[in-house]
Amino acid sequence: MTNSCFNYLIAIMLISSQVRVISAEWQTFKVLQTLPHDTEAFTQGLVFHNNTFIEGTGQFGRSSLRVVEPRTGKVKKQIQLSPEFFGEGIAVTEDSIFQLTWKSGEAVVYDLDTLQPKGGFTYQGQGWGLTFDGQRLVMSDGSDSLYFRDPDSFALIETVKVSDDKGPVRKLNELEWIKGEIWANQWQTDRIARISPDTGVVIAWIDFSGLFDWPSLRNADAVLNGIAYDRERDRVFVTGKTWPFLFEVRVETQGISDQVHIDFSRLPAVDLRLSFQSFRGSRYRLEHWRSVDTTTELNFSESITGTGHRVDRTLELPQTGDGFFRVVGE
Repeated sequence: MTNSCFNYLIAIMLISSQVRVISAEWQTFKVLQTLPHDTEAFTQGLVFHNNTFIEGTGQFGRSSLRVVEPRTGKVKKQIQLSPEFFGEGIAVTEDSIFQLTWKSGEAVVYDLDTLQPKGGFTYQGQGWGLTFDGQRLVMSDGSDSLYFRDPDSFALIETVKVSDDKGPVRKLNELEWIKGEIWANQWQTDRIARISPDTGVVIAWIDFSGLFDWPSLRNADAVLNGIAYDRERDRVFVTGKTWPFLFEVRVETQGISDQVHIDFSRLPAVDLRLSFQSFRGSRYRLEHWRSVDTTTELNFSESITGTGHRVDRTLELPQTGDGFFRVVGE
């Protein structure tokens, strides 16, 4: 098992005030391909569909919905929004494209093949990011909330609050559904949150600092914003507002596993409750050492298949000593 297998796992281990909560894993990236991107495109939403990019752009009087040829960056088809609309996030369903607007409280619905508007919905508050999980639309508004909506009526189904070990995670912007997770740009940062849709917990942060580091070509608004996923070939693409490039990237881990050190002598003689966020389909192993030296004694081991949900285990505590619990990929 290589280190990359740990990309999908961040443990949250809670027992008492003597045990620290493990923070979300920090991940990095490798650029696999660099593609051209229109510097006039103030990217607010990005989707990979049918071997093309569908892109929603913003700014009053310049907002658009467009179909883009990946290799050349050429706009194959485009429709302009009304000047009073500031275009925001987009999502593609079976036969439609949804596009949010920033402060107008309106979502425009387009025909997937022609890009012609065919209706719309209203909503309260601001519109930022949008994605589709196969059944529901998922929307952000710049807060720490994600809103799950019915694509047929745009009715609100559920609200999930997003947080990591430091508290609420706000400024959630462009969204993408990737392998059972919601990936979200955090506005005005060079990082993307990988979020559990069930709990709202940030499973991992991807640090994209250094991806596009030419200050002479950037301004204060030209921030990282745009995530697209090619399901057929398992590819991830990212870009930014008015960036000249769009990048295919591979996410890589910065660590080897998640582990927590426990001084058992300071804890009461009670069971230990172990919780961690699993990634669907991946295999993990819980391991426990009672000693912290190199002659560690393994007295607990269990294999688990990830379900994409929180996994809870209750373990018997030793009465003395100290050691590690850790979760590793198989």
